[in-house]
Amino acid sequence: MQNGFIPAGGGIHWFQHEPCADLFPFAQALPGTSTWFRRAKLEAYRCTACQFVLFRYGKQVHDTSAFKHR
Repeated sequence: MQNGFIPAGGGIHWFQHEPCADLFPFAQALPGTSTWFRRAKLEAYRCTACQFVLFRYGKQVHDTSAFKHR
């Protein structure tokens, strides 16, 4: 898994995948994924072999220098 981050400018929203009776299902904004002045940066891990990304919401990354290539 590679360590990095996902920029989330307008926030990330969750939609329930199960069918519901509502014509327009409402989205839930994931905590910590939207900000007023700066783009949120969410800690993330990706696997290039299986093309899977795992990220933690509710906690933003403030120092991205650890993610730069060396």
